[in-house]
Amino acid sequence: MASRINHLAVLAAAIVFYILGAAWYMSPLGAIWMSQLGKTQTGMSGMAPQLAISFLLDWLLAYVIAIALADSSNPRPARHGIEFGIFMGLGVYGTMSLANDLYEGRSFTVWLINAGYVVIGMAIMGAIIGAWKKGTVSQAA
Repeated sequence: MASRINHLAVLAAAIVFYILGAAWYMSPLGAIWMSQLGKTQTGMSGMAPQLAISFLLDWLLAYVIAIALADSSNPRPARHGIEFGIFMGLGVYGTMSLANDLYEGRSFTVWLINAGYVVIGMAIMGAIIGAWKKGTVSQAA
């Protein structure tokens, strides 16, 4: 299975997901998110270690998606990747994070912002990984 993974596509998907996160949380949605959590822009400084770990986790998530899509013979791989990302984003992340947010007393708005980022980001990663298939390698006879 590892031979079917396009490692460059995985890295590209992780970078795109990371950039999406930066844009998502630096947008007006991020301001709403911070206010809902009682955070301020100044309280968010000095986050280099968290940002580095976040990228590594994004990269790991991209590999999980790549492994899940590696054996797919779907004739529409980009669409299949998008559908997979939406399904897993809502079905796994969305449901579990909403349950956690309810117990932690977080607002539905916080969940919508976080889940929206993950679902859209996973759909984009699925599209990149699904569409950018590893080229076939001819084997020596």
